[in-house]
Amino acid sequence: MGSTMRLENIRNQHHRERDVAPMKIRQTNHHHPPTWSISGIGGWLALCLLLVNISAAQGGEDRDLSVHLRGVVLPVKQSKLALSQSGTLVSLIREGTVVKKGAVLAQLKERSPRLEVARMKGALAGAKLDLTQAKGALEVAQLSLEMARHEQQKTARLQGESIVSRMAVEEAEFSVRQARFGVRGAELAVKGAENSVKLAENSLQSARLSLSGYRLEAPFDGIVTHVMAQPGEWTAMGNPILELADMNHLQMIMDVPPALLQNLTPGTKTDVLDQGRKVGVARAETLMPFVDPASGLQRVIWQVTPQAGQVLSGRYMTLRQWQNE
Repeated sequence: MGSTMRLENIRNQHHRERDVAPMKIRQTNHHHPPTWSISGIGGWLALCLLLVNISAAQGGEDRDLSVHLRGVVLPVKQSKLALSQSGTLVSLIREGTVVKKGAVLAQLKERSPRLEVARMKGALAGAKLDLTQAKGALEVAQLSLEMARHEQQKTARLQGESIVSRMAVEEAEFSVRQARFGVRGAELAVKGAENSVKLAENSLQSARLSLSGYRLEAPFDGIVTHVMAQPGEWTAMGNPILELADMNHLQMIMDVPPALLQNLTPGTKTDVLDQGRKVGVARAETLMPFVDPASGLQRVIWQVTPQAGQVLSGRYMTLRQWQNE
């Protein structure tokens, strides 16, 4: 009888474990796709809870589209700037300085290139002087040709009146030919002088360009946001030494579901929010005419105008969802 009771207890324990067992996976045949079986009340409860969570997550994702209306406000223009020559920095603007386009931001030691510019200026002045002299010589040669022609005509007339000999006529014709050669030579001299002037101008421009590489100028209005060098340091050509940003023109770039873009056109305005508080206005500037195949989203570029006293650049902001008409 004792053995019978122990056997009954083992069976009852086996049934209880089976009723609360979690889901189990069983592959019924190695040659067929696996089949799934759910054992016990615990397994069914786990499956129901999983389906409810998936449905809630999908519904929440569909409802909360505001996640796509968040982004970082950044300057439209923001550049790292470098010099086009290598050398020792003799001056460098300070971080935080507001500058205008064309302002000098950095300067290298430039004695040699400045001397080269001066030398090229002297060469150009000499070439221009030579050109002036060549043009003067051409005018003299042209005048000599006119005089020789006049003398030839006069001699030919006198010969017809038997006043001068044939020899005088031939000498007059020779003088005309000689004057023509003189004009041709003067014309070639002028062309050579003109080429010399052009060459000197190109050399001067090249020297000035080289000199400009020793100086860094602001390409646009902005503020120096970061400086990566110090005066007295050696800097290599093309190595960034500072960053310049235009804080007057800000933008937000967002990738948005096409469903949110119904009736959105360039020029549409909406509020810029910081934790629900309005801090600026955004205007739709560009709507990319395609959807990214990987994400299914469409890119929109917004122009951002902060309210007075608000600093938005570099901050994470939210746009108020616009009303579709």
